[in-house]
Amino acid sequence: MPYPVESGGLLEMTSMRLGARHGPIGSLFVYLCCLLMIGAGPALVVLALNAGEGERLPAWIGAMVVLLIILPSGLWFGASTAVARHRQRRLDIAGLPAVAEIIAVEDKDIDGESGVKVTLRLTGPGFEPFDAVVGCRPEDVLVVGGHLHALVDPDARKYFTIRR
Repeated sequence: MPYPVESGGLLEMTSMRLGARHGPIGSLFVYLCCLLMIGAGPALVVLALNAGEGERLPAWIGAMVVLLIILPSGLWFGASTAVARHRQRRLDIAGLPAVAEIIAVEDKDIDGESGVKVTLRLTGPGFEPFDAVVGCRPEDVLVVGGHLHALVDPDARKYFTIRR
């Protein structure tokens, strides 16, 4: 996922491809996976309660590991998806059109994958211009001096989405 490499803006994107967003089907899939993660712990606790004498301790250990690790992860993934969807809707409603000029492109290792660090200057009517540094996969359109379309939240300028 593109993310701020240094101080600057936070991109509202969900993949390493600059400008990518997931829609309602992708969000539904994430929410279903979260429900499975959240439900697995309590389901294993019920199974542990019904386990035979010799299997009760291993069943409880497994249930507690899932309950203490997987359940919070499911809650976190669900909450972060909900927040991202909320910010995307806010941008769709209140976002101002802007131009993101590419100021610099540098090679950068991003979570063990080859990527680039892109410095953008966002300008447009209704807000003061600002710079943002983001990481993403290398693409042909990411050249110094190039321009990309963006939406900028006028209230919290640091949230924006690159549009092609």
